[in-house]
Amino acid sequence: MKIAKIVVGSKLALVLLALATLCVCAVAQDETADEWYKKGRDLDRNGSYEEAVKAYNRAIELEPNNATFYTAIVPNLNTLAFIANNQSKRNESMKAIDKALQIDPGNPLAWEMKGEVLSQMEKYNESVDAYDKAIKNIGSYRQDIHANQTEFLSYIWTSKSISLWQLMRYNESLAGVDKAVQIDPAGNYDAWAFKGELLASLGRYNESLLAFEGAAATETASSQPEIWSLPWAKEGYVLTQMGRYEDADQIYQKIIGLNLTSEGADRRLANAWRGRGNALAKLGDYNESLQAFDKSIELYEYNAPYAWTGKGDALRSSGRYDEAVKAFDRALELYPMHADAGIAQAQKGRGDSLAKLGKSEEALATYGAAVGASDKAIKAFNNATPLDKAVSFTFDPYPLDQKFWIDRGSALKALGREEEAKDAYENALDSANKSLLQSPQDFNAHDAKGKILFELSRYDESLFEMGRANESLDSLNQAVEVDPQSAEAWRWKAGIAAELGMYEEALAAYNETLQLDGMEENAEIWQEKGAVLMALGRQDEADAAFAKAKEQVYQR
Repeated sequence: MKIAKIVVGSKLALVLLALATLCVCAVAQDETADEWYKKGRDLDRNGSYEEAVKAYNRAIELEPNNATFYTAIVPNLNTLAFIANNQSKRNESMKAIDKALQIDPGNPLAWEMKGEVLSQMEKYNESVDAYDKAIKNIGSYRQDIHANQTEFLSYIWTSKSISLWQLMRYNESLAGVDKAVQIDPAGNYDAWAFKGELLASLGRYNESLLAFEGAAATETASSQPEIWSLPWAKEGYVLTQMGRYEDADQIYQKIIGLNLTSEGADRRLANAWRGRGNALAKLGDYNESLQAFDKSIELYEYNAPYAWTGKGDALRSSGRYDEAVKAFDRALELYPMHADAGIAQAQKGRGDSLAKLGKSEEALATYGAAVGASDKAIKAFNNATPLDKAVSFTFDPYPLDQKFWIDRGSALKALGREEEAKDAYENALDSANKSLLQSPQDFNAHDAKGKILFELSRYDESLFEMGRANESLDSLNQAVEVDPQSAEAWRWKAGIAAELGMYEEALAAYNETLQLDGMEENAEIWQEKGAVLMALGRQDEADAAFAKAKEQVYQR
């Protein structure tokens, strides 16, 4: 009897389960395509991309001729493709786009999406064509949850500009991003920021600054301090490249003064402190510069190798060579393997410091390491896309600019590799001339050009006699006119004037150098001044200068 009851009970349970399943299926079948579409949107918003794809696919099954469902699924498939580097998801994405266009050939959202996917596939010509079709059909755009028609059109022009830049159609790219900011000047932060980056990469610094100010003024940036800090950081970088160190320092102080609390705040603040350190070091304010680098190191460990390198440069410039070597050593311990330009900078600074300490063999080995790292940096740059060159390489803490090439030339020269050194200096001169063509008041370019021409004059005595060294002095005269607070430029001017036998001019330049903050404590400058005074036959003053140099060494 018990067995019978169990069998009956089991049958009843199975019947109830079957009924429940039928009810669930009936409910599922009752859900419309629009309801599955709304579910997909909710899952999309929550970051549940796999589940969103399933929901959109269900909507498509129920209503296969609705283009909106196909365009809705695309961003989720693209995200999944990016996260897992999954080519099959990209293929699904393109199939969905093509299906949407088969249903609605004039769908601007589908054409924009096709442009984006083609760009990711590095099919830039086809990408531009797709963006053009999106722009042509913008009138039929139906606002979705993301953007109104004005915002969407501006976004398309920004995306088209990126593809044009990758095709090295630079003027068209700039015209495209100009169109984007004209359409939505208050809303398209990305367009303003991208415009600033492109202009900076071309050396058009003043225009670049205006673009970054435009980015900072957008609704996106002005309502979020974390976003606001980004174009300011780019402005600080550009101002430093222009030799406007006081202005750069003020920008970095503005960033530090923001109430940054979100994720990534420490990184942004550390970058600002490092930027301050670089600007202050260029102004000769080494003590405050070192404090800024220390603050950067304290805030963000990942950024530390660049801050340690900057600290090493500041210590080296102030004659504290032992401490500089330790700072460069710490930087080299922390650099990731791919940071070749930063490694080259640290190795070059380390080599210079070791040479000043009389450790010649170790210095030469370090110069060899600097050249090896710069070789890798050049290779990486040559293999980079036009967009990476314009953005990632331009705004690298140590870009491949005239200073990079001067440092490379100096290291090669120390190693006795004269022809390679000459090639490096020629590259540096070309870079400086391009910068001056775009920005005639570019201090760094004038400063670099003066140093380069002097170095190149040494390779050919006829060039020296024909006036290339004199031309270098003219460039440095322009540099100190643009920035009379640059101790480095004054000192180079003094050295070149002395080399040319222009001792009175050299002495005046050394006096200007020593009047700047922190320079009076530099033993080497006193030693060099003493040599010039000896050449002028002013022995008593020379002896006093040499005594001052010894006093500074003793105090160290």
